[in-house]
Amino acid sequence: MKRKVIILGLLFTTYFLFGQWTWQNPLPQSNHLYGLHFPDENHGWAVGHYGTIMHTSDGGLNWNVLPNVTNLRLRSVFFLDSITGWVGGLGGLIMATKDGGLSWDQNFTNGINRYQDIFFKDSLNGWSVSSWGRIMHSTNGGDQWEEQHFDSAYHIRSITFVSDTEGWAAGGGGWRTLPGSKMLHTIDGGENWNAQDIPTEESLWSVCFLDENQGWACGVNGTILVTENGGKLWTTQAIFSTSTFYEITFLDKHKGWICSGSGEIFYTEDGGQTWVEQIKTGVGILRISAQDSLHVFGVGHSGQMLGTSDGGDNWEFRMHGTRHSWRGLHFLDNDHGWICGMEGLLWNTVDGGENWVEQSMFEAEWLEEIYFTDMNHGWTVGYPGIIMRTNNGGSSWEHMESGYEGWLRSVHFTDPATGWVAGQNGTILHSSDSGKVWLPQATNIAGELWDIYFILGTASGYAVGDHGAIIHTENGGSDWIMQASGVTDTLNSVFFLDQQEGWIAGQNGIILHTIDGGSNWAKLESGTSHWLKSIMFTDTSQGWTTGNGGVILHTTNGGKTWINEAITDAPINAIFFTQDQMGWVVGDGGTILHLEDMGPLGIPGPNTFSNHFNMLIYPNPTSGYTTLEFDLFAPSMVEVQLFDLHGRLVLAPSQIWHQAGHQSVVFDAATLIPGVYVVRLKAGDRWAIQKMFKLK
Repeated sequence: MKRKVIILGLLFTTYFLFGQWTWQNPLPQSNHLYGLHFPDENHGWAVGHYGTIMHTSDGGLNWNVLPNVTNLRLRSVFFLDSITGWVGGLGGLIMATKDGGLSWDQNFTNGINRYQDIFFKDSLNGWSVSSWGRIMHSTNGGDQWEEQHFDSAYHIRSITFVSDTEGWAAGGGGWRTLPGSKMLHTIDGGENWNAQDIPTEESLWSVCFLDENQGWACGVNGTILVTENGGKLWTTQAIFSTSTFYEITFLDKHKGWICSGSGEIFYTEDGGQTWVEQIKTGVGILRISAQDSLHVFGVGHSGQMLGTSDGGDNWEFRMHGTRHSWRGLHFLDNDHGWICGMEGLLWNTVDGGENWVEQSMFEAEWLEEIYFTDMNHGWTVGYPGIIMRTNNGGSSWEHMESGYEGWLRSVHFTDPATGWVAGQNGTILHSSDSGKVWLPQATNIAGELWDIYFILGTASGYAVGDHGAIIHTENGGSDWIMQASGVTDTLNSVFFLDQQEGWIAGQNGIILHTIDGGSNWAKLESGTSHWLKSIMFTDTSQGWTTGNGGVILHTTNGGKTWINEAITDAPINAIFFTQDQMGWVVGDGGTILHLEDMGPLGIPGPNTFSNHFNMLIYPNPTSGYTTLEFDLFAPSMVEVQLFDLHGRLVLAPSQIWHQAGHQSVVFDAATLIPGVYVVRLKAGDRWAIQKMFKLK
């Protein structure tokens, strides 16, 4: 089955299905990366978990994360040049692009296949290999694939060709460290594959050849093989490691690199007779690519990216940001927000998360939630019995006496003076003096209270916790009354739009809904069994809930149905929205994601795609001055903007009033780095979008 998915174009349903959540930390992202390929010294591609596709046009110094077109795990990538390439993954998925990732043709072959490697000799002829011993072949650029080889006794994980007819494929035991090794060879383009004798029973993960004679392979338990006669004779090479080696690459008969699941990179300059460790990160490096003798790049687990520009004497990490887990966040508007988490870390942003700045760090403490009533007054709570407040927007924080030493999980204020804190052992504390003094309130709850919420402008509040506990007050907490939840699962988060309608999220995918202030709670179908940790609605229809497994569930009908917008499997601990389609989530591993869903390129709503007019761009591809021609039916202000594939504005060359008739705009694209861009021309309520290719 084949379908077309265009990112930022007319067919963008898949783009919206998984949302437009983008990474703000770590950068560029933290999903596992399983595939890497550089077709030249500048352009590189990496793919991985949750459909992650990344691109660099400057040799790996900077990477763009493309919008998701699938949530399937991608394991392999191969590009012939900067615009023509293929990726493969789970579910029998192979995708092809001819425009640098702006659009993808999706081809689903045998659903059991997990495509581990892809190799193309030219734009038409290519091979892919998968689990369960399959070798597939295409003669039309990946539109159709035919099976050349199948043997379910082993997996095939790597394939390479040195000509149109001669190639090798390597693999072995059913999974990772299981025994069994396989090396296959063809001299007729894959019509026939014959096994070669190899001196190991260890499973192989990678094979590379320089020509019809010289080749290497690597695999489990420090296995490295070498041949100088096309595989007629394979011999082992020694290395001081028993790690699983996932990829081996050579520039010539002397210089090569190899990477391991233990985070090692070894280098040889004598064809593998001796290997020298250059770095050990402790985090698996699964793929490595050498652009030349100086520039080498590696990717792996948890989004790890590292590169060298001196042949490996020095390696630089290309992934930035903290990996501390975040627990709470709060925004006052679209720009100003705060987050808190492990080791007492507190960050602040004044530009919607484009930049996050560390305000404080209290290493012996764990902060669970944070709340601000205005630009100056804020509070955060955590363990052990931590309550801190700020009167200057977080520039400094003051520890307050809570009188409690256990976990405090949640804090909520209705004005700068009046607030509540909830936590372990049914604890609720109340302050009426901005948090200077905290007094306990009776709850008759023995278990943990995970969240507390008060409706602004009222004395009505709710707290939820262990064993399906829901308690409600109408007098600011002087009296807390039990409500029947109808469940025994732990309830983690509560949110109310007004005094009547609210939602609760919790353990095992539990979502509860009330329209009568909690007198009755109805269980909604979430579609997940993951532990849900946070829930928020912007109106009676639009809502989100987040949790373990990276779950970000979104509803547009008040919770009747939910769609998962996850782009990572890192647990998501908290969510906050300032308005429809403007939100943030935070979670484990330093995860900060942002949603600003204004439609492709900031044009509200998918239905407006019909409201366009013709636009001609030339020359295209371009390297400098570029002309846009278009026709106006009436005088109008015309705005021209250029966006990268991440949807970010990179150039705004023109905003000029034009008369009706045939018109043109000329701009200089010389300052743009080579790659694919989207040009948007807007005139009044009419607009046009077209892709543009920038050459060197």
